Amino acid sequence: MKLKALIFDFDGLVIDTESPAYNSLCRIYGRFGVELPVTTFGLIVGSEHGVDFHPYTYLADRIGDRMPLPEFETIYAAELKIEYQAMKVLPGVSEMLEAAKTNGIKLAIASSSPLTWVGGYLEQFGLLHYFDELITKDLVDRVKPAPDLFLLAAEKLDVKKNEVIIFEDSKNGVIAANSAEIPVVLIPNPITKHLEISGEALRVNSMAELTVEMLDQLLSDL
Repeated sequence: MKLKALIFDFDGLVIDTESPAYNSLCRIYGRFGVELPVTTFGLIVGSEHGVDFHPYTYLADRIGDRMPLPEFETIYAAELKIEYQAMKVLPGVSEMLEAAKTNGIKLAIASSSPLTWVGGYLEQFGLLHYFDELITKDLVDRVKPAPDLFLLAAEKLDVKKNEVIIFEDSKNGVIAANSAEIPVVLIPNPITKHLEISGEALRVNSMAELTVEMLDQLLSDL
């Protein structure tokens, strides 16, 4: 088998943490008659809040100081807490992790989120033990769309670039994978399915559509 390792994004790929954030913001913005296009929110998916989109700045630019930052942060946190209670592992993820372990394939997370966030949810959902490495924003100078997370993950897993496949759900993630010169399978989530994304080696609707054998064949065909 040519496939030696799999690198997973986390947010929106293992667990859909992105829809809760979007839904929460839409409810807050709606109080002021402000709409949040999914394509605007999608600018930050897979990366960090920044100059392209920041939740509070976007609202403040449209309503002024009618909701001060501390109030926004308190309300946003409360909305997120409600949304996060309903989160589940996305389809096919648990099965892929189990199949990979059965076939001796190494596993890593490469996420633009902090270790406390990623590790906490992996433990909560009983998935932490599957992963050999957790590569998060705490370990690199640049997050996605820079390739640093993926390059470090491959290094820690001790695999060559043609022996590993990345799973991603976002444009920033695909850009990072391509910059790292590692093949990437795109699995859009409810947010990123609305965005224009290109550059993937394969696109599927769900990880449940994939098998280890299919991924190994994909590497052989590239």
